[in-house]
Amino acid sequence: MASAVLLLATMASMAPRAAAVTYEPEPPFCQRSVVPGPLAPFERMPKLHQPSPSDQIGFGPERLRLRTTTNLLVGGGDIGFTLAVEQRKGLSLPWTATATLVRVNGNGRPIGAPRRMTRKVGWLKPFYGDPFQFPVSSEPAFYRTTILLSNYGGRRLGKFSFYTRVDLPILEARLGLNTTTFRPESSVFMRVENLGNVPAFYGVDYEVERLLEGAWGEAPQNPHGPIILIGLSAPPGASGPCGRFWIPPTTSPGTYRISKKISYRVPSPPTPGKGAQRADETLTKELQVIP
Repeated sequence: MASAVLLLATMASMAPRAAAVTYEPEPPFCQRSVVPGPLAPFERMPKLHQPSPSDQIGFGPERLRLRTTTNLLVGGGDIGFTLAVEQRKGLSLPWTATATLVRVNGNGRPIGAPRRMTRKVGWLKPFYGDPFQFPVSSEPAFYRTTILLSNYGGRRLGKFSFYTRVDLPILEARLGLNTTTFRPESSVFMRVENLGNVPAFYGVDYEVERLLEGAWGEAPQNPHGPIILIGLSAPPGASGPCGRFWIPPTTSPGTYRISKKISYRVPSPPTPGKGAQRADETLTKELQVIP
C-alpha cells in the first residue's frame, strides 16, 4: 500500500500544473494481466503433480520442503529439485530419491533418452538443501523433471514433476495505453507489457512529445520536477503496474507520444566468470488528443 501511495504521489508531482487536477480511478486495464509469454506452451502439455505453492509435499516432517528450479531458464543452467528443511535443527530422512530429466516436445511427449540420478537422502542440514539437479545447455528446449521418493524398504511415498522451458534471451516489450484517443482533462494510463523472457526494469519517469510538421519534439505538457526513484518491473509474460499522465485543459489537439526507458539484465550462458549484461531500450506509444 505504501508503494502505491508513493507512486501516486510521484505521478502527481510530475504532472503539469493546472488549476484543478482530478485523477480518475484506475481502469480495469491496469489490473496486472498475462500477455502472450514464454510459458504459454505449457498449457498444451499434460498436467503434472507438483508440490504445493509453499513447497509442501503432504507427507514427511512438517518443515520439509521440496523446491523446484524455475520454469523458465534463460541461457542454460541447472534444472531439478531441492529437498530442504526449514528449521533450526537438521533431520535425517530414511528415503531414497530418484530424479529424472527428459526432453519433451511441444505436446509434452518425451524425446530421446532420459537422464537419471538415484541416491539416499539421509541427513539434511538446517535451512540447507540436498539438490537433485541436472545441467543443461542454452539450446532452446522443453524439459520434464520428475522426482520419486521412496523409503529404504522400496515403498513409494510420492512422485512430483514440473516442466521447464530453456531458451536464449528474448528482449521484447511494448508500452500499452488504456486507449489511444483522449480529451483534455483526462488521464492516460500506461503500462509496460513484457512479451519476452527476460524481466524488464524501469522507473516512474516518462517523456511526452508532440508531432509537429513531421518531427517529434518535447511537448509543453512534458512533466518536469523531482522524481522519486522507485524500481518497477514487468516479469516475462506479464505487465507491470500502471502509471498515468493527466492531460491539461490547455492541451492542443494533435498527435502525441509517450516514451519510457526500460532495461534488461540479460543472462549469459553458464560460463565461469561471466555475469549478466545490461541492455537498454526506449518504448513509445502514440496517442491522439481531440477537442
